[in-house]
Amino acid sequence: MVQRYVSAYTVAICYAGLGKKGEALAWLTRAGEERSAESPFVNVDPRLAPLRVDPRFRQILRELGLNR
Repeated sequence: MVQRYVSAYTVAICYAGLGKKGEALAWLTRAGEERSAESPFVNVDPRLAPLRVDPRFRQILRELGLNR
């Protein structure tokens, strides 16, 4: 069996695509904690657009230092 690393950010994208906001936001938080290379793009990634209205998303932005 081949095992490969999948970033927390990528897992968040998958959950967002499935419409599972809670799981997506939890994985975005984890991506920030892991300092995922993709984290700086969280506010512009179109795949995360459905999450942007959620107050938890704005909290994640603050934690990442990306709030405007």
